[in-house]
Amino acid sequence: MRDWILMKIKITKGGTNISYRIDNTFLQIKNYNNFNHQINYELLSNFDFVPKLISNNQKEIVWEYVDGIEPVIDLNNINLIAKQIKQLHNSNLIFPNNNLKQRVQYYRTKMNELNTQVEVINKYASLIDQILDSMQFDTPLHNDLFPFNMIQTDNKIYFVDWEYATMGDKHFELAYLIETSNMSSECEKVFLDLYKDYDQHKLLLNKIFVNYIVILWIRTQTSAPYNTTFFEQKIINYVTKLTI
Repeated sequence: MRDWILMKIKITKGGTNISYRIDNTFLQIKNYNNFNHQINYELLSNFDFVPKLISNNQKEIVWEYVDGIEPVIDLNNINLIAKQIKQLHNSNLIFPNNNLKQRVQYYRTKMNELNTQVEVINKYASLIDQILDSMQFDTPLHNDLFPFNMIQTDNKIYFVDWEYATMGDKHFELAYLIETSNMSSECEKVFLDLYKDYDQHKLLLNKIFVNYIVILWIRTQTSAPYNTTFFEQKIINYVTKLTI
């Protein structure tokens, strides 16, 4: 028992669940909100860029532990990442129904309850609703492709933390990775050229939306002090491009 305890290492990365490394496994104690852990995790065995699922029940999920680093998204790895995203999007797997509209409404309500105000959240609320209405929820998405939800090893990049995966609009996933990785313009061009099948205007709309929902999440799901100025300015800059 003592040896087992010594090998149980708490992982502090991640803001929703409680996670541990136990020997060569990754244990996650599920902490449910209204939007996570709805996917059938067994579907992910279709992909060689997802760690092996060992067990899963209502309370916890256990994966093979992958020892690696959080990647910096750049020209050295964007080819592989684009290929894997394309493989996911073309898989025809059926994920849970999209819940972005519900998430936005929940976060807005939460902001009101917390009495926290951000000018762009109110100013562009109508635009965000229009963007949501224009989305096509017909593609299986990871939905949370921050670089910290990837693990880079010597020859692979794993996508992990699939708890928010749903059907959705592929432009959301593309914009999410570009924005959350702060991708360079050169890398973005290569990424989109590799992905190929996208609409530039829809991508721009989704870049606005991604920064909007990131602000909502930070303001309602993390502890003060908040600093969302960077994301607020990005929204303003992208909205300006809409009117050119």
